[in-house]
Amino acid sequence: MLSHSKIFTFAISTENILQFKVIEKDLSDLKLEEQEHELHASLDELENRRWKNRLPLILFKLFQLGNNSCEIHIALSHFISDEISAEIVLNEMSHAYVEYKAESETVGQQELVFYDYILHEQKDLNRNLSKNIDFWDNYLKNIPLLVFPQNQILNRMNSSCTTYFEIPENTLKGLRSFCKKNRVGIGDTLIAATGSILSPYINDKNKIAVINFVKSIRENETYDNAVGLFVRNDVIKINLNQPNTLLELTKQVQDSRIENYYYQSCPAIIKIAFLLKKDWKNKKLGNFLIKLFAKIYTRVFYKYKLNYEILLMFGRVFLARKKHSFFVNINILNHFIYDNSETKLFGFQQKPLKAYHNDKLVERNVLNIWFDRDEHGKSYLIISGNLRSEFRNVIGFNLLKLLDSRSLQ
Repeated sequence: MLSHSKIFTFAISTENILQFKVIEKDLSDLKLEEQEHELHASLDELENRRWKNRLPLILFKLFQLGNNSCEIHIALSHFISDEISAEIVLNEMSHAYVEYKAESETVGQQELVFYDYILHEQKDLNRNLSKNIDFWDNYLKNIPLLVFPQNQILNRMNSSCTTYFEIPENTLKGLRSFCKKNRVGIGDTLIAATGSILSPYINDKNKIAVINFVKSIRENETYDNAVGLFVRNDVIKINLNQPNTLLELTKQVQDSRIENYYYQSCPAIIKIAFLLKKDWKNKKLGNFLIKLFAKIYTRVFYKYKLNYEILLMFGRVFLARKKHSFFVNINILNHFIYDNSETKLFGFQQKPLKAYHNDKLVERNVLNIWFDRDEHGKSYLIISGNLRSEFRNVIGFNLLKLLDSRSLQ
């Protein structure tokens, strides 16, 4: 069995590092069903955990299951990590444990470069803010809203708002073949397909879809093994006015991402604010109050170096909130593209885990679409939002139908 006191021998002691919290629990005396209940409850608790200030932002749980087996749960605060960070921490811990067992003195250390990355991003933001604002103001001008039927929108989210669709292996093979044949990316193809099936819900004759492509990405090798929140939000316009093929739409997405790459590092709040501009620009009183509060905040909390323009954008998004229009996020997780379900950790072979299809992130009037792969290597399309399950099914089935159609042949 693994001993958690040995796993953490690689951690560095410094005031700038957020410490682990370690919880060990012995479930070996419980029946299998009782163990599953405890493990599921733990996952629920971690998924809904509130990462309060001054508390450890990395939580590690070790469950002793008996029969020389254990289960590990690890959670990192979204404030300091992206989807890759948990894997990095787990792999570093695994490496440290293996090195310890081999009585090696060379134990890996986690590089603390995220703070430097944040400083670089802040300098880049301040240097290019004016250019970014001008670009996004023009690029997202007069974009029509995405409006779903009012009777399909949930005002209260008391039940599950997430639906999982298993993606057949033949569909994935067709997708990979399509991308290889036409020299396009899987991400670009999935974005184009999503835009295509959402076309009927664009509330305007001018059929322009806007999708936010969320991706955990490290663009500098310095950050390859660093824990941190390295996330890009690429806001992409798709022109659906012509009856284009999926390949034509994919090429359009690909060209857009290349042409606008320089501006995509801009904070997402600026892009969202200009997407909703027509809903806040004529609210004179609201805009006056937002400017007033932004000035007060920047002066009162000057030591935090709050950016006045960014505060304005947050206020404008709040001012423009609408009840029935939706914003679309697409998350293509690295597990989906690179199957690492056979990863060996701590020098031991992994046992099959029970897959739990819990609620993903649910935000009001945001349609979140994930493409992911579970520990068994099964791929999933996951749709989350304050929409009725029947309507989520319609969106999911239509998207899978398009991906499985002759469009990919």
